[in-house]
Amino acid sequence: MEQNPRQQNVQRMLGIINQAITQAERGNNPGVTILVAPGGDQAGVYLRIVIGADIPMQRIALAEELGLSGGETVGLFKWAESEGYVRPNYGGSSQVSPGTEVPAAGLDHLETKGYELIGELPNPQERLAVILEAAIRAVQRDDSLDEAAKKRQVGWFEELKIVVRTFGIEVAKAVWRGDLPPM
Repeated sequence: MEQNPRQQNVQRMLGIINQAITQAERGNNPGVTILVAPGGDQAGVYLRIVIGADIPMQRIALAEELGLSGGETVGLFKWAESEGYVRPNYGGSSQVSPGTEVPAAGLDHLETKGYELIGELPNPQERLAVILEAAIRAVQRDDSLDEAAKKRQVGWFEELKIVVRTFGIEVAKAVWRGDLPPM
């Protein structure tokens, strides 16, 4: 089936967003921040990716990546949102330049329709394992925990990773709720 230009651009945009989310997950952050500037000199959709405390925040201007104007990119993103490809969690605002506040939203995954469009349905077991890895790194860097507490929490997360990879999400949920004992 041939796609129209809007679908092709949405597909490219969702691919960029998905790569950013995956990059953030491999760091410490299970998602990206999306800034939507609807008009003016800074019109566009911007991604902010926080990978880790020691790594500077990465910024991506979707208009530049897609070769579109800022206004076209805002329209494309809003259309993708209205069609159910993405569901950003809006809350707050952020500056894109001095004196320019725009709505900010968190996004930690595409919707199923979005993954289908880019041809990549994520493996939920591996996604959870990546998030658990990030949690382990956060515990290891937490200065408020003593070494024994860190070791205990890291061990628990390691066991949960094994459960997730071996038995799947439903068994991991049962362990999390306490319905089943950990390893």
